[in-house]
Amino acid sequence: MRWDLLTTSTRDLLQGIAGGTLAFDDQSVPATAAAEATMIRNRLGLISAPRTGHDNRR
Repeated sequence: MRWDLLTTSTRDLLQGIAGGTLAFDDQSVPATAAAEATMIRNRLGLISAPRTGHDNRR
């Protein structure tokens, strides 16, 4: 995935942490990072749609 394919919120999160304007230990960072990571995995096709009637825990 190229940098320009990331959403603005993902770029802002990464740039904020890297640049020091967003503290990694800020309470909003883990939740935001988790949401962005899920979005990236979805865009890359790494998360399959849940299957009805099957246990898809790993």
